[in-house]
Amino acid sequence: MSLTLRTISREQHLAYIQSLPSASHMQVPAWADVKAEWRSENLGWFDDRTGEMVGAGLVLYRQLPKIKRYLAYLPRARSSTGSRRTSRSGSSRCSPT
Repeated sequence: MSLTLRTISREQHLAYIQSLPSASHMQVPAWADVKAEWRSENLGWFDDRTGEMVGAGLVLYRQLPKIKRYLAYLPRARSSTGSRRTSRSGSSRCSPT
């Protein structure tokens, strides 16, 4: 499967999370609101063949002290459909595809 990664809206991200049987609370778009010193971005993984969103992730960015670089962090990996292995908490493990 070939995937394309692109920015999605908070609403698209939340709708996708709600369609899953389980997901970490740290992947809900509102989790970014709790992290006041972090910027956020909602990303979607799309199947190139069908155009269907097959994964979504909340990325948090924080500027590193004294330099103009950012740390990017996906709390609890991404949430996805399909046959991805899941951890005991129900969160998807992030693996390159």
